[in-house]
Amino acid sequence: MGRGFDDELTDKDLLQLLGLRERMNRLFDEQQLHLGSAATGPAMNWTPPVDIVDAGNKFILTAELPGVDEEAVDLELVGDSLILKGERPPHVTGTNSCYHRIERPEGPFRRTFTLPAGVDASAISAELKDGVLEVHLPKTPSEGDGAKEVDVEIER
Repeated sequence: MGRGFDDELTDKDLLQLLGLRERMNRLFDEQQLHLGSAATGPAMNWTPPVDIVDAGNKFILTAELPGVDEEAVDLELVGDSLILKGERPPHVTGTNSCYHRIERPEGPFRRTFTLPAGVDASAISAELKDGVLEVHLPKTPSEGDGAKEVDVEIER
């Protein structure tokens, strides 16, 4: 039997919904690649692939950013949103070169992720190494899953 409207969502349900939201955002971001005018050509935005893993005491966000310098990457925390943005420089091979195919994206990128409740915003750290950005999002210390046992007294 299906779930009713009065049923509470579990953490797993919420993570699945957040994942769906991120996939939808990515679809819309990727659609921007096909926009642009005839004069300027396609928009040069690109969307780096990202994995987010729940590692017990923290979440780990991993983004593939090959060819992006550390100085060109910016992480911002705005409310409950983590914004990853930056720019991959254009590929330059020389003045006498003629491209036959260009498939590696370049230019600016921007990704926004809604942080789940319980992330310790003051302890977020990030490292860019070998073209891979790893962001550690520690969870705030809590007792269990937020549930609290209540003593029930029975009167007779």
